[in-house]
Amino acid sequence: MVVPVGLDGLIAEAREARRLPERVMGLEHSLRAAALLDEALAGSLPPMVDLSSYLTRVASLAQMAMPAFGTVMSAVAVRRVPSGWSRALAVALVDILRFVAAGLSAGDRTVIQLVVAREMEGIVVGVACLCPFSPLAPARATQGLMRAAAVIAMLGGEFQRGIEPQRMVFGATLPFPTRPGRRRRARSG
Repeated sequence: MVVPVGLDGLIAEAREARRLPERVMGLEHSLRAAALLDEALAGSLPPMVDLSSYLTRVASLAQMAMPAFGTVMSAVAVRRVPSGWSRALAVALVDILRFVAAGLSAGDRTVIQLVVAREMEGIVVGVACLCPFSPLAPARATQGLMRAAAVIAMLGGEFQRGIEPQRMVFGATLPFPTRPGRRRRARSG
């Protein structure tokens, strides 16, 4: 196995993993949603992206592409961030959702709650999955979860996972990204 180097390598590995046939279940609408999801993750983006719209779209397309997801609820309050940062966070989100889908029993459906909020000098991302499922997902899905954690770490953040009866929660805290080519001013004080 070739180990990807850097954030671009992890994103390329995640894109390849999304091409698995298990993901689309052979349904025409799932195939279309999967194609749109790939386009949203790999297509061109402007230098700055509205994170609220972008992550909500990615989560909705993942819901359509993966039949295990019944409802996706989102509360995203962060606005304009660099596109590369947004794309990396979206790739991590999809890897987390694939991990959840892989841990469900056949026929189970889950509710996904996505929250992204600005907190002081950073961003907090939370994903809650409401459904009974196995915390032991297949190796490929677990590899995707590890990749999501690595992407978040490369963005300067920390990743955590919690398991409770009927619910699994994923959380990340990240420093707020700056515009491309700009540095933050040091606060005096």
